[in-house]
Amino acid sequence: MTTDLTASGTAEASVSHVEDLPVRRHVVPGLYNLRDTGGYRAATGTSRWGKLFRSDALHRIDDTGRARLAELGVTHVIDLRGSGERLAAPSALEGIDATVHHLPVFDDASPDAQVAKLTALEPVYAHMVDERGPQLARAIKVIADAGADDAVLVHCTAGKDRTGLVVAFALRAAGVDRDEVVADYAATADNLRGEWADAMLQGLVERGYELTPAMVELIVDSPAAIIEALLGRIDAEYGSMAAYLQAQGLTASDLDRLTAALIAPHPTTRTTQPEE
Repeated sequence: MTTDLTASGTAEASVSHVEDLPVRRHVVPGLYNLRDTGGYRAATGTSRWGKLFRSDALHRIDDTGRARLAELGVTHVIDLRGSGERLAAPSALEGIDATVHHLPVFDDASPDAQVAKLTALEPVYAHMVDERGPQLARAIKVIADAGADDAVLVHCTAGKDRTGLVVAFALRAAGVDRDEVVADYAATADNLRGEWADAMLQGLVERGYELTPAMVELIVDSPAAIIEALLGRIDAEYGSMAAYLQAQGLTASDLDRLTAALIAPHPTTRTTQPEE
């Protein structure tokens, strides 16, 4: 049974393993970009497997896909899509015991809306950082509030831009190394390439759009250089990702809980005095 929340609120994650080895990308019918953000190097440890997942929209999944999400222990789903996107492609989560948090970053962020404005990735991301920081922070607070035991799945339509920023900012604020965050973001393009990208681009052609290189990048690409530059800009302007998120409404306690939720600390070594 799912519970829908429109602003905030909270509801043992299963680690994503196959034959006892952690799995990064999960192949699930109806999903193209489902993956685990565990195993990344961080300042105080390693990001937890089975804690924070990211994906594209959930309207195509069937019983097999729902069973897989349940097996992964997903108990919180953060849907970053606008109301129009949700109505056009409602999530198929029937029977899953998860709390759904509807937290739109903005209502005009669907691929069609972006294409209609002829926007590119950099101005879209700059707009999110400059004008939609509180919305990003609210989604990240849900991750912090879920704690280390409850698994969270963040998604939008492609799982690329809105999801990409929420996940990147959460990981970075928790101390995950920047190069790991950049690599996680950049992996989306390969996951979307093929069937998902072909269907999305063909749909635009059928609606009369000309597929310019900028438009193709907007819909299906996730260049490492773009997120690298964005993270650098935030560090330059705010001093750190944590400081940026505090400026958007998170507290120091929220950020401490986010780190505790996402990071498995390095084992501590105890020193003992030699016996006399």
